[in-house]
Amino acid sequence: MGARVKDSLYNYRLVSLNSWERIPRDPFILFGGNILASATATQIFISKAISYIAISAVTTWAIKALTPTPDFGAFGTSQGLIANTRTATAPQEIIYGTIRKGGVVSYVESTGDTNKFLHQIIVLGGHEVNGIGSVYINDATVTIGSDYFVSDARWKDADSNAKIYIRKFTGADNQNVYSTLNAITDPPEWKIDGVAPSAGQDTNFKGEGIACLYVRMEYDQNVFAEGIPLFTAIVEGKKVYDPRNSSTAFSANAALCIRDYLTSSYGVDNTGVTLDTTFSAAANACDETVTLSGGGTEKRYELNGVVSLDRSPSDILADMMTSCAATLFWGQGNWQLKVGEYTAAVKTFTLDDFRSGISVETKPSRRDSFNIVRGMFNSAADDYIRTDYPEIRSSTFITNDAGVESAVDLALPYTTSSAMAQRLAKMTLFRARESMTVSADFGLDAFNVQVGDVVGITNSRYGWSAKEFEVVGWKFSNDSSSGELSVSLTLRETSSAAFSWSAEESEILSNNSTLPSVGASLAIAALNISGGGRTAGDGTFIHSAIVSWTAPSNSFISHYEVEYKATSDSNYHSTTTTETSIELSPLVDAVEYTFRVRAVTVQGIKGSFVTATFTGGGDTTAPALPTAISATGGFKFITINWTNPTDSDLNFVEIYENSTNSSTGATKVGVSGGDTFTRTNLGLNQTKYYFLKSVDYTGNKSAFTTGVSATTTYLDDPDFENGIRQIFIDAGLDMIQPVSSLPSSGDFVGQNVYLTSDNVLYAWNGSSWAANTAGATSFSGLSGSIAIGQIPNSLITELKLADNSVTANKISANAVGANEIAANSITGNKIVANTITGGLLATAGIITNSAQIDQGIIGAASITDASITTAKIGNNVVTFPQMATGSSLTDVQFTDTALKTLVTLTVSNTGASAQVVANLFATHRNNNYVTASGEYRKFNYNLRKNGTSIAGLSGAMVGHFNAPSFTLQALDNNTSASTITYTLTVQNTGGNTSWTRFLYPTISYLELKK
Repeated sequence: MGARVKDSLYNYRLVSLNSWERIPRDPFILFGGNILASATATQIFISKAISYIAISAVTTWAIKALTPTPDFGAFGTSQGLIANTRTATAPQEIIYGTIRKGGVVSYVESTGDTNKFLHQIIVLGGHEVNGIGSVYINDATVTIGSDYFVSDARWKDADSNAKIYIRKFTGADNQNVYSTLNAITDPPEWKIDGVAPSAGQDTNFKGEGIACLYVRMEYDQNVFAEGIPLFTAIVEGKKVYDPRNSSTAFSANAALCIRDYLTSSYGVDNTGVTLDTTFSAAANACDETVTLSGGGTEKRYELNGVVSLDRSPSDILADMMTSCAATLFWGQGNWQLKVGEYTAAVKTFTLDDFRSGISVETKPSRRDSFNIVRGMFNSAADDYIRTDYPEIRSSTFITNDAGVESAVDLALPYTTSSAMAQRLAKMTLFRARESMTVSADFGLDAFNVQVGDVVGITNSRYGWSAKEFEVVGWKFSNDSSSGELSVSLTLRETSSAAFSWSAEESEILSNNSTLPSVGASLAIAALNISGGGRTAGDGTFIHSAIVSWTAPSNSFISHYEVEYKATSDSNYHSTTTTETSIELSPLVDAVEYTFRVRAVTVQGIKGSFVTATFTGGGDTTAPALPTAISATGGFKFITINWTNPTDSDLNFVEIYENSTNSSTGATKVGVSGGDTFTRTNLGLNQTKYYFLKSVDYTGNKSAFTTGVSATTTYLDDPDFENGIRQIFIDAGLDMIQPVSSLPSSGDFVGQNVYLTSDNVLYAWNGSSWAANTAGATSFSGLSGSIAIGQIPNSLITELKLADNSVTANKISANAVGANEIAANSITGNKIVANTITGGLLATAGIITNSAQIDQGIIGAASITDASITTAKIGNNVVTFPQMATGSSLTDVQFTDTALKTLVTLTVSNTGASAQVVANLFATHRNNNYVTASGEYRKFNYNLRKNGTSIAGLSGAMVGHFNAPSFTLQALDNNTSASTITYTLTVQNTGGNTSWTRFLYPTISYLELKK
């Protein structure tokens, strides 16, 4: 509000002390005697002096449906109940049922130093009420503690001191406002224009019969930044008499509230002229329960609202009728009430009962009919704010009205339930469509019929067979000329369908406009502080603190005040920011600092500080992990992408690499200040796993992330080969295809193939394959020599050489070596006897081992019998290998735990030792690759000799690795010749994958000869 408003609150009073006594309250006689009321739509009048006995409808809820413009004053003064007024001439208000309302501010005073206290007395009703419930300040309920202070944080200052004090007074005959308030701290002074009251004035200030709120506000710029708030309360209204049990108690029963208004002095003041049998029956109907569509029940009819006595009794009664779809009758000196409830016919009349002609009105004018009902009510579900209930419309009625929509506004000022409002609206619509009215005289058999009863009429001329009508008018008359007695009835058609309700109510979709308070919701939940810093030009690291917080929900925040100091210091450094984080520096290492932040609104209202401490340079909190990590393989590279954590002190991310999905043993291969990293210099078809760590400016590192993997591009595939070949084809350089026989035709002219059967190159000429052979060529123009490298191997054969043309002097020294001599070409008959002696052999040329003897050079005929002994053969040199291969693919389901034989090898052993080796591959046969280390299945592998294990591997896991291989080997020391059967077996021992596939199992057997 500011200081100007505060200073203006000098000893200001709205009215003098005596004005309290002029507040309208019970008892207060608005008028005396019998009331003359009229039902304007039906033009039914009641005369004070009646010459005949008659009962007629005085008012009915249907009158409201025929009123052209709704009377919004029925909802309360000042165009609504949710208001406080300051006037010395306010009308008395009577509260029935439960309603939220404000009142008349009848007393205002400021006291204390600089007028810091403002006192108000707000009159809610001019009678005793049953109770005052929740108190609203502006649009929100507040909590009032046992000390009567409002405990909500919104109405406390920055030091959590409550600023509003509230007392409730129900208007009981034993209450004393003066003595109660004088007993509190900082009470009102009760001064009139600055003068204390005279003796006796104060002690009479009791407020008996007046329900009110006492409110004291203590000035605070932030708390009352929007000015003096609005105070309203939910009030349980007047206690009413119930003729059913002769007791007086609080009730919202519509029939009992209507009876109270008829009999009270401030109402019609007709005590003793109510026919309580009809009011009791009506009260019972109001107390019946109705099932709701969402579950639960509610009373059929309740009356909740305020009667303002500045309105006419006829208007008040007409509004009260809307709460229960009632009709109020007067006759024979009594008020009678019939509420909206279907009752069966009490009697059926035929033509024999008629004493006159029949007058029938079949349908009202188009102007007076409607097919849509809409209107407003005070919604309890919306804090008793006046709102629209869902309109009730009938497509059938609209069709009957030639498609023309006609809506009527039915205001329901005493209804607070949406379901009840819709029931009343539907009943109004249906009852209005049953518009036939019949008037006739009947014999004395109709004497016992009462208004509100339903009777049946049978008249074949009109096609009526016990058609139901409600009696709305009754008159007993005597024909003086004939002396005949008769009963004149006015009847309105009715049916049970008009009163039916199948729980069709729908929820009100309120278009709430919640206006935020400028000073509310300024609290900051908590501060988050982490270490930061920058590296100076000289390499010095300057520590800082990164302070962040979550913005409060207040929409009017202008900025934030941020203050900090060394905890041991007295004074704060201060700055402001419009953001929700700020970096503060420099900080001294190992020194504790205190930080505090508060929000400030555009009007300068300041919230409370939230405080936290932090030690400079001592950040030990690691940043969060990177998320959304992915890896993508390329040609000899892998790219890793991720999302960085939101930590404001994040410096960079470290990238680690491993060949297996384990961070243990992983090697750091780089760092990145962004969110991507490319690992280069990798091979083809390489799979690598990557793990990341976040690092902050202090050097704190997070834990490893889980691993992600990727594989570099693998180029050895048919598509790649075909692509390369196509490049050559496009350039006209197609490759030469080797063939074992010539194709029937070529693909194109010039296609070359190499026929392997005759080692000749052929070309397709369009009709046949032609051999590419060299023709006769003259070499007379050539000179020089042909080097050995220019002569293809095997080109010069014996047929090309003349006998004795190659002599020793034609062969260069060392030109003919072992490699130049064809296998088996030098035999014994080619060597002159005794020509090769030891002296002709170089020391290094002596044959010392088998590697120096070409295969096949020394044949069996060249070896003298018994010349090769055991001593001449190295151990395990001569062997006899054998091998067996099992099925290339064997699947084992997780439920199969039987011992399975994958491959069998049977050999005839000579009695020598043998080396036996078993191999196999294993992998998964799941729909997707198994990558997690926790997904595996265990197996026992055994290499068996004649059924007995000679080598084994237990608990071997087939897990997230791709096609692991297993090898079992054994040295079988045999002592005698025999036939041996070797088998490789596998047995499932448990795990959590579904299928396992075994590939290419083999057993190799190598017998060792000595």
